[in-house]
Parts: sequence; C-alpha cells; structure tokens
Amino acid sequence: MRSMCTGGRWGGAASAAALLFLLTAGCGDSSSNDEPVVTGDAGADTVDTGAGGSGGGSEAGSDVAVDAPGKTTLSLPQFVRGAARVNTAAFAQIPLVIETTGAASDAVQVKVDDGQPIAAVADGTRWVATLDTKAMGNGSHPIVVSSLQSGAQTGTLSATLSVASDSLQLTDYATVGPGFNSNFAHDKAGDRIALTWTSVASGHHQTFLNFFDGAFQKLEASDLVISEPSDTALAGWTAFGKEGIGVVYLTPKPNDVHWLVKMRVVGWDGAEKMATAELTEGEAAFHDAQAGADPGGFSAAWLHISPPPADPNEPLPPVELRFARYDLASAKMVGPITLDSDQPQPSPSTQGALRLEPLAEINVACNKDVCLVSYTRNVYNAYVDLNIPKLHIAVVDLATGTMKGTPTAVSDGDWDTQMFGHQLIALEDGSFVMVYTATDTAAAVNPKSPCDETLERDLLFAMKISASGTWSDPPAPIFDFEGTRQYPRIAVHPAGYALFWEDQRSECNPNGHLRMAMNVASPALDQLLDPYLEVPGSVGLPPEYPTLAVTGTNFAVGWSDNRHGNGILDSKSEIFLDSYWRK
Repeated sequence: MRSMCTGGRWGGAASAAALLFLLTAGCGDSSSNDEPVVTGDAGADTVDTGAGGSGGGSEAGSDVAVDAPGKTTLSLPQFVRGAARVNTAAFAQIPLVIETTGAASDAVQVKVDDGQPIAAVADGTRWVATLDTKAMGNGSHPIVVSSLQSGAQTGTLSATLSVASDSLQLTDYATVGPGFNSNFAHDKAGDRIALTWTSVASGHHQTFLNFFDGAFQKLEASDLVISEPSDTALAGWTAFGKEGIGVVYLTPKPNDVHWLVKMRVVGWDGAEKMATAELTEGEAAFHDAQAGADPGGFSAAWLHISPPPADPNEPLPPVELRFARYDLASAKMVGPITLDSDQPQPSPSTQGALRLEPLAEINVACNKDVCLVSYTRNVYNAYVDLNIPKLHIAVVDLATGTMKGTPTAVSDGDWDTQMFGHQLIALEDGSFVMVYTATDTAAAVNPKSPCDETLERDLLFAMKISASGTWSDPPAPIFDFEGTRQYPRIAVHPAGYALFWEDQRSECNPNGHLRMAMNVASPALDQLLDPYLEVPGSVGLPPEYPTLAVTGTNFAVGWSDNRHGNGILDSKSEIFLDSYWRK
C-alpha cells in the first residue's frame, strides 16, 4: 500500500503540516501520545437541541431575566449561562449588548462590582454600554443591568464577566498530551457551548465532549468520551445535529502503516445512539476524514485505500473518496459509495496521475435533501505544466443515497494551490457557503509589497452555493493583505460572517509569529468589517484545528496552540479558547 512513512506519495507541495504528521502520529498501530496532523470542523456552529441545560453550573437561561407582566425583560445575548469572558490583550474595551422586551424603557444602566452606573446608549432596538475592561483587573466581576422608565426601575438582570489578560488554556500537554481536532457548537436551547476534541487524558487517544458557559468554565464535572471507549481514536471529527452528535475517528490498522475509519452516533449526553461501525471494512484509509449531519442522519467521508493487487507488477488501485450515511429513520447505514478517485494522467501532461490530496481537508455540509462533500484533487494546468491541488465538490442525494452528476472543481482556471484549509457550511435556508485559502498568483508574478518577495500571499476566498449544490458566481477574495493564511473557518454572524484562521501576516515584520486571526466579514463576503486582529500571544503550528461558534454578536474560538513548544520539532499542541467581542 501507499505509505507516507515508507516513501510513498506526499501529494502536492510538502508542508509543515505534513512533516508534523510524521513526527507526531507515527505509523501502523503505534499508540504514541502525539496526534496525527489531520483536521476538521464540520456542521453548523449553532444547534437548537430542544434540550435544557446539562451538567453542573447555573440553570439555563440565566442571562435572560423574565419579569412579571408590565415589566421589562432584559437579556445579554453575548453571555452563555450568565457568563462571558474577555481577553484584555485583545479587547481593552468591550461593547455590552443589552436587549429589552416588554415594558418600554427610557434608560438602561450597568453596574460593575457595584460601582457607579454606566449609561447604555440606545442602538436601534437594543442598548449598548461600553465597559473599560482593562481597568477592571483580572478576575470575575459581577454585572447588574437595570432598565428604567422615568427614573423607576422596570427590570434587572445579573451576570458575571470574567476578565483575563490572555486566552484561556483548556488542555495541558504535560498532563493530557496533545490537544487537537476541536469543534465548537452553540446549543441555544440548552444555553451552553459544546466542544469536542481529541487528547490522551485517559492514557490513549480518545475524543471527548464537554459543555461550557460563556467564560469557558466546564458544566460537566468529567469530560465525556464519545469515541468508542475501548478504541485508540488517533483523531476524531464531529458533527452536531438536533438528534445527537456524529463521531468519525481513526484507529490504527494492525500490521499496517495506515488507518481504519470508524463512525458512531451519540446523544448530547454522550450515550450511544448508533453502535460503532468500521467504515473501511478491513481495508485502510489516509489520515483525513470528516463527519456530517443532516436533519435525518449522520455521515462520514474519507480517503479510502484498497488492497494492492496480488501481482506486484500490477499498478496500485486508485485512492477513492468514499461517503457513508447512517439514516436515523431506518436505523441503517447507506453506502459506502465512491464519489471520486485518482484520475489518469491527461494529455499532454507528463506530470502523472491526478491524485486526491491526502494532506488536504475534507468537509461535509448537508441540508434536508443533499450533502455536499468538499475535498482536493489535482488538476493539470498547462500554463505552468504542473498538477495543481484544486478543491472539488461532490453532491450526494439523500433520498437515493447516490451521487448527483459528477464532482465539480470550485475554480480550476488558475494555477493557485487550494490545499491548505477550507470550510463548507450549510445555512438556514438550505444554501451553502465555502471559505478556503488559495495562492494569490498575481502577487506571485508581480509582488504587491516587499513582503510578497519572501512570503507567499495566500488569500481567503469565499463563494456561495445553492441548496442543490450549484453555483454561478466564481469565488472571490474576502480581502487582500500581504502574508500567508491557512485553515479558515466561517459561521453566520448577525453582521455577516464570523471568520477565524491561521495568519502569518506578522511574519512580514521582524520577530513575527504564526498567529491566529479573527474578524467579521460583510454579508457579501467582500470585506472585513473590523480592524485586522491577531489573537495576542497565540503561536500557531499548522493546521491548528481552528473552530468557532457565534454567541449573540460575539463568537467563541478554539485552536491548538504551540506557545509551549519549540516549533515543528518540539510540538506541544494545547487547546486555547477566546472570545471575539462586537456590538
């Protein structure tokens, strides 16, 4: 079989992520405490489970005060379970958004630590107070919001703001090994944030679930294991749905350098709803996979490796992109089906077969009718006479369990590499949005800045896709700044779209670092709405496994950080969390 551990194909340009995979994951049935470099972040970031709060902590809805008839109802949409957190290194001041319903108010004020009232300013149908968080000092600060009418109090609401001068560190390499594959979801009905991730807290790789308030305090006393507890889950991807959580993960294949792909479904309480299924059927897979969720089921996609022929002189079978789906109504697995595979060398190329890229991400996003699977396969470009990694989308018809038409390249007219990160999400109306990183070939030929002479300008491109999986408008960059950026994530935000990505822009300057960056893009996805912001103190090492979830006008972010490591040869991936504040 092909092996990246025994001189097999790497596919496309070599990257830090590829080398890091070999250094940390090992091969075969190794039970190393280091993670494979695989990444995923699937499913909607906001899920309405219809369930109440779970685990410890305060009762759900504590950031909403419901008053008697004739009174004013106050809510703090940026808070979860009555709590929020601010990193003053990123936000020295924050806008506190207050929403009111019921009896009219002519004033709203905020008290912090029982201090002097801070007047909120009317902003359309809501109120906004500016808090000087830098002056508060680190720690937990009680907040009391009051609505007034002609000087009389009509409503009140209490919450807690946690102030810190850095991001919150969730996992510690020294005690639980590497932390990676994080995936956020905001459970509105349960008034909680869900997070899944992979670490070795139990002594071997497993995928975990816990719930958090808005200050990132755990609501469950113990992390829930959602991969098969007896399995070594080297990497795990999750998809959140109303009926549960789809879990797709890798286990070592005995006496082999590759992996098996397994899938199970658990409830939001971690209880098994679908028994673990081994999707590779005893064969093998490369190290990337993905989970998907739709209203009627859960799915998985992976790069499948078939056994070699008995005759060693015969060519190896092509790698295949496969898809399988568990249907909740019938309680049956549909598939696997093959969506794409390595393609023969086209004429007049001399560059070899057009291969699926094992180092590129796979994404799955679904509505009630179709699932879209996005992945990277090489396309021959005659202008540069090279095989170039290009994103493709395959459409699966959920009613028939078959692929509709043939996979389509997202944008294959240029020689830009589309390999180092993307995300595909479904919107409430059933349509889809994709964001991905690609090379700015114009800047490569004619540099736009001195930095372009030494650092590749990679831009974040976005495109909108119809509910049936088609598109007419080509992808376009969201912004045009110097520097390399990778592994973007996207979620719907009240002002447009929340964005989170690995950013190398600061490396254009002396003593720069790979950072994580976060911002909000316009509804048209054609500009950033806020000043360019890198997460202070973050130290990235691709692929970082970024994730985000919108909470009101804020959004929570998570990623694997290497600030306690020493580059690629001393990776100490630890999960950090932070919040983006916006009115």
